[in-house]
Amino acid sequence: MQLIDLTCSSCGAVMKVNAELKQCACNFCGKVMFITEEIQKHEFVNGYTYGYDLEKGRLQAQEDYKLEQERKEIERKEKERLEALRRAEEEARRLKEDQKKEVIKWSKISGGVFLFGIILLCGEASRTFGVFVIVTAIGLLCYKAYYIYNPQQTRNVGTTGYSVQMLKFPGFWYPFSDKSYLEVYNHLLDIGFNNVRVTNLHDIKIGLLKREGSIETILVAGSRVGAGGGRYPANIPIEIIYHGK
Repeated sequence: MQLIDLTCSSCGAVMKVNAELKQCACNFCGKVMFITEEIQKHEFVNGYTYGYDLEKGRLQAQEDYKLEQERKEIERKEKERLEALRRAEEEARRLKEDQKKEVIKWSKISGGVFLFGIILLCGEASRTFGVFVIVTAIGLLCYKAYYIYNPQQTRNVGTTGYSVQMLKFPGFWYPFSDKSYLEVYNHLLDIGFNNVRVTNLHDIKIGLLKREGSIETILVAGSRVGAGGGRYPANIPIEIIYHGK
């Protein structure tokens, strides 16, 4: 015998009745009910409620999933922003250090020329040349310091006289094999070069002889760069070839 819960349509009382019966009377108010119809009504109401709750739950789950994805996207963008900020700060610090090294190098060179000019001043016949050497040493240092801290420059090209932005390829990177390709790539973009690409040689198997990410060579317009220091248009093609797995 299968018992079902049956709600009286008159007084609302809940009873357990035999599902095999065709009709029954309410134990509280005596209303006669046809069980078959009541079962169908019960199943319909419960089914509707179940379907409604299921759809409501599905929509809520979609909304929760959407909010979760948006939260993750916001976290990802914030993480990228902080990482970019960190890289920019590191790059700025590294650039200042490299510029300082470059200025010190040229200060030593200019200092040597300056001392040579002082020596020439001590001689009677070479004082004029000594003054020229001293002025040249000071001018050389000022010239190099200016272009180290101001790498961007424009130049008129061709007979039409239109202006092209010329950027200085850093010379303090040499030898390039000591640098990471990613470091050089980001630095070139920061300077203003906009046509830079990288090429992986895929020549590292174990990593004992060559460091992964180290630079093999740098090509500017197809020509290998020596010690750097040259000036090129911002859109000149630059290829960084590096060792990798």
